[in-house]
Amino acid sequence: MANSKEYRFDEKIGVGAFSQVFSATKIKTQERVAIKIEDIDIRVPQLEHEAKLYDYFHSDSSEPAIGIPTTIEFSSNSKYRMLAMDLLGPSLVDLFKMSDHQFSLKTVLMIADQLITRVEFIHNKGFLHRDIKPDNFAIGTGNQRNIIHMIDFGLSKRFMKDGRHADYVDGKTLVGTVRYSSINTHKGIEQSRRDDLETLGYVLIYFLRGNLPWQSIYAQKKQDRINKVGDVKERTTIADLCEGLPKEFYRYMAYVRGLGYDEKPDYQKLKSLFKSLFMEKNYVEDFEFDWVIKEREGKLKSLIRKTAPLELKRLNCFEISISLEESKVQKSASTGMKSDGTKKARSNESVKVWSIFRCFL
Repeated sequence: MANSKEYRFDEKIGVGAFSQVFSATKIKTQERVAIKIEDIDIRVPQLEHEAKLYDYFHSDSSEPAIGIPTTIEFSSNSKYRMLAMDLLGPSLVDLFKMSDHQFSLKTVLMIADQLITRVEFIHNKGFLHRDIKPDNFAIGTGNQRNIIHMIDFGLSKRFMKDGRHADYVDGKTLVGTVRYSSINTHKGIEQSRRDDLETLGYVLIYFLRGNLPWQSIYAQKKQDRINKVGDVKERTTIADLCEGLPKEFYRYMAYVRGLGYDEKPDYQKLKSLFKSLFMEKNYVEDFEFDWVIKEREGKLKSLIRKTAPLELKRLNCFEISISLEESKVQKSASTGMKSDGTKKARSNESVKVWSIFRCFL
């Protein structure tokens, strides 16, 4: 059972739809870790599932899970679930923002090789990610700073068991992030390997273009936006989507969109597409990503997170930055929408909800 006295909570480093992530230090060893917190009352729990997946991916010593974080411990009680795991560096979405919202072709090709490898690894283990986006990849630290890690497996789902592929199903609601979801996902078709790869294709194109044709679409209702984005994706030809980009990106998208529901992708073919382009451009695989060069030259922009600046509240041996309830208040304020509990929460803003970590004592 995790014990909050074992950790010093430093700052909030991420906020998702279902959880919050803090950087922390294990007091006894001074080991830096990431701690993910999930409310026990959440409608669709994900954290325990995610913790089990990390352990499963690392369970076979004959096949190292390169670029997959390791867990340190998982704990739960009557109020919260907590997962302590490897602390990574910035996510690709953060590095993209710090690089003026555009990566060079060389950087995108080096990213593509690693990301296709990560997707292939989890597919070979029988799982889909189902929420591939720049936010869910992060660089490592120290001697792993050149390794891009795949993270956030809360929406992951098994598609293969005992050699049998999951059955084709339609009429499904969209799971994942609308901007990057595949066309078939918009149509309500059960996701399979092809959808992870199509989603990855949109991420790579986004890194090169700096935008996607449908990302500015707005609708008051969530389902209306999903439908509108899906319509634009379907109407946008691959040629238009990849206009001005090397032909390899067109070939990638044409291939993954042409895959059958239960067809196994040729991952090596996809990696070879980009490796051939890499060699054609006479690039050197020196891991000189754009952010490495910009940082060395002092041109890397500072990242102002939506969750910062944070006022840390020190409580004996641990720190807490903000409560789950307060984050709901901030979200309501940022959207201009008030929830039933907003007024009550605001009246208690001066009182931090310390029970988040006290419950692990």
